[in-house]
Amino acid sequence: MKQITNVETVDSPDTVATGLAPPLIPTEGGRILDEDLTKIIEAEPLSKLPRILVPDPEESVMKPPVMHYGWPIDHDVLLDIAEEHGLTVYLPSGNDTLVEDGWENEWQEPIDRCHNIKLTATIANVMQAVTEEVGAWVPLNLVKVWLGLQGSNKRRSPAIISFYTNYNLDCAYLPPLEEIEKMREVLKIQDEGPPRWYLDADHYRWRPWRERREHPTWFYASEMPTFFARNELLTNPSSSFAIGSDRMLHADE
Repeated sequence: MKQITNVETVDSPDTVATGLAPPLIPTEGGRILDEDLTKIIEAEPLSKLPRILVPDPEESVMKPPVMHYGWPIDHDVLLDIAEEHGLTVYLPSGNDTLVEDGWENEWQEPIDRCHNIKLTATIANVMQAVTEEVGAWVPLNLVKVWLGLQGSNKRRSPAIISFYTNYNLDCAYLPPLEEIEKMREVLKIQDEGPPRWYLDADHYRWRPWRERREHPTWFYASEMPTFFARNELLTNPSSSFAIGSDRMLHADE
């Protein structure tokens, strides 16, 4: 069994998970149906990570989807912090769009305030400033802003701030709740309890351990544009984190 650093956020080994449905459990051939995704989008995030979702090649021939431990985040809060403190990183002049060639038809609405911002670098600057300001001992190499599926149909933005993933559980140090809570006020996390576990909007499938995948270049859930378009989940122009300008750090699978 994989050694886990922070057991407080993960079910104990003897806990039997009940009530889980695809894609949180594997299916024959890895098949995920539209109705499976609809149900997970409408579901609540998990307070604790079921043991079946702890990656362990010795226990299973399939590696689980990526799960993020974090909070929903309004991306405008991050951009406001960046502007207030001079942390915004802008794209080079003449490269003021985040929509890659061939994606124009996916986005009919005008691009919002992120149209000339290099999001990954800007967010990295913000998170470093926030952790230093509040004195939170949170490893910045683990922190990222991504898309979380559960409850995304109820939020203004599907973005979440992820403090670590299920593929980080064997790290020597993971931030405990008291360190993460130091960031709550600055990030304006008002109506949320402790962080919970969210299914990654791109790496949501079970896959063989021998298979390697390139990390996605775009924030947009690259395997589900048609599904999301049908469900109008990410077509709101205010959802800036549906798109991105450069490679985003992702889970180390």
